[in-house]
Amino acid sequence: MTARRLARSAAICGALCVSNSSFAQEQQQRAEDFYRGKTLRIIVPTGTGGSIALYGQLFANHFARHLPGAPTSVFTTMPGAGGITSVEYISNLAPKDGTVVGEIMSQTLLVPMMRSVGFSPPKMNWIGSLAARPGVVAVWHDAKVKDLEGARTIGATLAASGIGAGNF
Repeated sequence: MTARRLARSAAICGALCVSNSSFAQEQQQRAEDFYRGKTLRIIVPTGTGGSIALYGQLFANHFARHLPGAPTSVFTTMPGAGGITSVEYISNLAPKDGTVVGEIMSQTLLVPMMRSVGFSPPKMNWIGSLAARPGVVAVWHDAKVKDLEGARTIGATLAASGIGAGNF
């Protein structure tokens, strides 16, 4: 690359960086203006007392302070139907303006594949996960099934508390 091309590329890059920087500042100001004086509502799909509610409380206590405009945050529990009640509320009734954030149990997002519900996971915006929550399946010590391959070939009867529940 010649010195002239290199200088031109550097100038273009510098102009783009300045352009993007002023754009970012404008977006920051818009977000600050939007969130100033507002309340951010954090909705969790369980009652208080469990780990999911604890994650939601921790999130509510810390997330808002990282948003421009310093909004306040409110922690709200909305248990019911294994988490489906809160997801349907968020999807159908909550404002779609960035003031409502829902903690959604991962298995709840699978329910629409099994039955009709009032939400569509692809229409929701995912912003991240608070923690990895791996699932575990256990069988009684004298069951014929001893491993995953046995479950595939022999089969086993499993139970859960409900279609949207974490153990479904």
